[in-house]
Amino acid sequence: MRVKEGSKIRNLLQFASDRMQGEGDSTRTAVRQVVFTGSGRGITKTITCVEILKRKVEGLHQLSKLYFKTVNEIWESPQQEAAALTVETTVPAICILLSKDPLDPQEPGYQPPHPQCS
Repeated sequence: MRVKEGSKIRNLLQFASDRMQGEGDSTRTAVRQVVFTGSGRGITKTITCVEILKRKVEGLHQLSKLYFKTVNEIWESPQQEAAALTVETTVPAICILLSKDPLDPQEPGYQPPHPQCS
């Protein structure tokens, strides 16, 4: 799931939890894994969604990867004769895999499921 700065957490969580628990469309089966990705200002929202989903769906293993990605922004000038300006920026990004199946605990970025609360 691609999380952006303007994404609504409520909508993202509803979609992801329905898929993980097999609810919603009766023709679909529950998925075993879901991937959340976000970059720039969307990183905090990505992490928030993951942490909430881990509490809603028990027993999820997590694998997180941080990286940088290059974004090209093109600025058009309001004047006809002026050339467009292209700016290349590097932004941080995160990719988080949540899985009902066990993942490799030796992999950097691995987090085991939360212990059950009584």
